Amino acid sequence: MDKKFNFEYKVVGDVSRIKGKKILGVFTTRHATSYSKKIIKDIVINFHNNYCFIMTSETYERLGIGSEIGEFVLIYDQEEFRNHKKDVFIKTFLKNDFTELKIRYLYKDLFISTKSDNVLILEATKFSKNLNILALYAQEIGKEVYVLPGRIDSGSSEGANRLIFDGANPLYSLDLLKI
Repeated sequence: MDKKFNFEYKVVGDVSRIKGKKILGVFTTRHATSYSKKIIKDIVINFHNNYCFIMTSETYERLGIGSEIGEFVLIYDQEEFRNHKKDVFIKTFLKNDFTELKIRYLYKDLFISTKSDNVLILEATKFSKNLNILALYAQEIGKEVYVLPGRIDSGSSEGANRLIFDGANPLYSLDLLKI
């Protein structure tokens, strides 16, 4: 028997302005740099009329985005999903080093990707296994996956650059996000 996804969420910003907008799922590594923080603020400022941004509450806090510049849907937490049908997909990637906390974050990320029109990954280290799984899953369900390229000498960009090498769309210009 499948359990349903029951996430707690809240809308930050003007709820009435969310209707009719495309949804951009935003993801980043736990170690977001000033580079990714600047880029997401530029994206929100330039595209808040076109997009509603959906992300985990942790990502929102990590990026330091203010609600005055756009509308956001924040995902907080969820019930246990051990019996959900997506487990089959996820278990093919999980190794023994995945903790329960990482699995909870992965479920939130996968949920966000299913609700998004496009997916944007700002930064990913070579250890960002959840973001690798997320990118593959989003591509499998037909989402456009954009990744912010980073410096080749930066550890916070190694995983992101690898995702681009493996087929994700490089976000080399903000114009790529135009509707």
